[in-house]
Amino acid sequence: MSDNYYDTYQNLPRFSDDFFGQFLRALGKSYTQCADVGECFITLNKIKDDDFNSWFSAWNEIASHLQALADESWNKKHVLTAAMTYLRAVEYHRTSEFFLRANMDDPRILPCFDNMRYCFEKSIDALHPGSKPVEIPYGDTFLSGYLFTTDKNPRATLIVPGGYDSSVEEQYPLVPTSLQHGYNILIFDGPGQGHVLRRQKLTMRHDFEQVISKVLDWMDTRGDLSRLPYVLIGRSFGGYLAPRAACFEPRVAGLICDPGQIDISAVFHKILPAKINSLLDQGQQDEVNVYFNDIFSKNKMQAFYFTSRMNVHGLKTPYEYLQEMKQYRFTDVVQQIKCPTLVCDNPSDKISNRGNALYDALDCDKTYAGFSGQWGAGMHCEADATGQFLRVAFDWLDEKYPTLS
Repeated sequence: MSDNYYDTYQNLPRFSDDFFGQFLRALGKSYTQCADVGECFITLNKIKDDDFNSWFSAWNEIASHLQALADESWNKKHVLTAAMTYLRAVEYHRTSEFFLRANMDDPRILPCFDNMRYCFEKSIDALHPGSKPVEIPYGDTFLSGYLFTTDKNPRATLIVPGGYDSSVEEQYPLVPTSLQHGYNILIFDGPGQGHVLRRQKLTMRHDFEQVISKVLDWMDTRGDLSRLPYVLIGRSFGGYLAPRAACFEPRVAGLICDPGQIDISAVFHKILPAKINSLLDQGQQDEVNVYFNDIFSKNKMQAFYFTSRMNVHGLKTPYEYLQEMKQYRFTDVVQQIKCPTLVCDNPSDKISNRGNALYDALDCDKTYAGFSGQWGAGMHCEADATGQFLRVAFDWLDEKYPTLS
């Protein structure tokens, strides 16, 4: 470390967009006290760009350090300071695992998720004594999550699945604001997400209404909770999963999509060379795989992103993955969404589709919310501007679901 501590902030090496974007994703959690500025920057200074092992080691070090500090405070009965320290450890454990996901058999993954669960449950036990871990029946197994109930007169119950590369714990930043505004909130991992993917090997499915219907069936058994409106919130890849489910599930009484995504397959068709699109249409599996494997041999970040996403779907080749993604569209049934819907859009987002395509296609009570890098909200899902997203989302919710007298 430099003798001048400010060099930690001012003299950073240049990082790839992939590494720096994930750093900002963690740093943005500072708004909800799930990260802290100095801890994130000091960790970034220990990382070698595009070195996945270096990334894991640095974030695992700070996560383990904070977990030990939290345990120390907890054992001394300082449960509130312990809880806040556990929350930051959760985020750093999550971040450490991010670039391991190309190999789901990596022996570091499950211990990392064990630590995440341990820290998260210790934290919410102190911060939200009425909360509880839940297991939602799903076929012959279950989906794991957490249910938080507000102590105010409840307006609705928010239901929040994950995205493409998140885990249930990453949905926590929505929880405190939800409870303060008078909403119950259920966060959970669906197939292809978080603990459910890593522990139970359940993979992603395009027909996410089959998942949400099981979740709402379970919610319908929860007494007073079943009499409240169900509002589905989908962020990142959830911006496809949630509206897809709302096309078929009439119990969804409200919908927030950030960003709204109506046709995932269109992204690939737009960015792939015409020749590869033609080969995909012709079913030329070997030629497609050769093309991508050549790219992967020269660009390990491209290899990582494709392989980690193939793992989410339980697939082995780029050809299988791209053919699978053709199912991730609901342009033909989008007008079946009848509930009030908030669609977020961010022209600066380098990861997802624009939300305006979904907004334009909707035939319901709809609201458009645009975010902008001009005002510091240019990242995917406004990861760098949580406060801006929360203002838009909860202003809209409070207008649609006034407090019941």
